[in-house]
Amino acid sequence: MIPIDLLAVTLILFGTLLILASNRFPADTVLLGSLCLLTISGILTPVEALAGLANPGIATIAVLYVVVSGLRETGAIAWLSRLLLGKPNNMTFAQIRLLIPAATFSVFINNSPVVAMFTNT
Repeated sequence: MIPIDLLAVTLILFGTLLILASNRFPADTVLLGSLCLLTISGILTPVEALAGLANPGIATIAVLYVVVSGLRETGAIAWLSRLLLGKPNNMTFAQIRLLIPAATFSVFINNSPVVAMFTNT
């Protein structure tokens, strides 16, 4: 006999993946909804549900997205995109022009800010 908690987690997991794959709703809304379902159903305690938010890595990424949002609003990201990519003739050339600075930045700083910055270019 399959425990009901295992069945519920499996259903919530597959439902979450299907909704995320459909791209009809924002990812943060879907994931928070799944977290709420797991908490309301009693599978997770509130402390367990919120434990991931106390992780310094998650907090760092959240702050980086705020910084990147500020850079985008001021036009710094658009300027950097024009500087790095210019007007590429094809996709391969654009990827190479993006790969070189991203790899260079990754050598000297943590990958999280590099990903946050180049995600919005």
